[in-house]
Amino acid sequence: MRFAIVSVLVACTGAAKREGKGLPYRYVPPAPPELPDGCTGGPNNQLTIGPELGSDPPVIVLDDDFLPCAGQDPPRPRVAIWRDGTIVFARAGVLAGERIQELVQGTIPPIEVNKLIEDVADAVEHSPRRFDTGEYSLGGQTSLVVWNHGHWRAAIVDGAFPDDFIRAGTPPTPFAQAYKELLDARPADGSAITRDELSVTFFPLRVLGGEAVAHKRLEIAWPGELPQPPADVDPCADDVECVRDIAPAHRGLADQLRQEIHRSSFDVEFTAHGQHFLSRFDSHYHGERGIQQLERCAAHLGASR
Repeated sequence: MRFAIVSVLVACTGAAKREGKGLPYRYVPPAPPELPDGCTGGPNNQLTIGPELGSDPPVIVLDDDFLPCAGQDPPRPRVAIWRDGTIVFARAGVLAGERIQELVQGTIPPIEVNKLIEDVADAVEHSPRRFDTGEYSLGGQTSLVVWNHGHWRAAIVDGAFPDDFIRAGTPPTPFAQAYKELLDARPADGSAITRDELSVTFFPLRVLGGEAVAHKRLEIAWPGELPQPPADVDPCADDVECVRDIAPAHRGLADQLRQEIHRSSFDVEFTAHGQHFLSRFDSHYHGERGIQQLERCAAHLGASR
């Protein structure tokens, strides 16, 4: 698998926290995200999800969703591991004299992956579906998702920082042990990742706003070779994710449209089957869309437990 580098400046470390030290509010978990197709819960923290994962999802995902820090977020996920030993992970670095976090790729022995699967699955099964630290904090939501013995399992901790899992503290012990084990599994070095997969997201014209809609737009017929928009695009602006993956054979055509959008001095409007709509093209590394679906399903089940 090939990946591309993502670097994000980190503006704060989480040193100021706890017990109202200048913080007027307690961490409030986000509202349940839109439920991915086929996302349902089961006993022992099991979850089931539909085909959006693709053919090669990771078997373990550790993710931290922190509140924005000076408008910037660390790259996600913190750790994702595939059965063949491929690992994507966030690490600290320096770019142009600034401290950064970057998302990179490495490998670990497959035999180590098997042990991690067993350990993480056992920890998730013996942790609450969702645990709230109950402390005043800028910490975010941390999730563990693992595939083992034919089932996905997931658990979430709200309101904790990474260092809360490293030292003895509030998060449940099995969850914290799995967190530390996954951090320790990261290789010393990582290489650049390549975002060589492409998706398209559809939006109705109304997302431009009432005043912008009146502006001149370039109108282009949507190619029949590319994934088609839903029969009704209008709900796509109301927390409904209207995303379609683009096959490698059609990447060149999609890139041409993306360049047309960037070059145009007007809003580019597409038409298909009597509908007028907008589109956005996004590049992904291999398995990224599946990771996002797992994270959303875990967060939804944790928030609605």
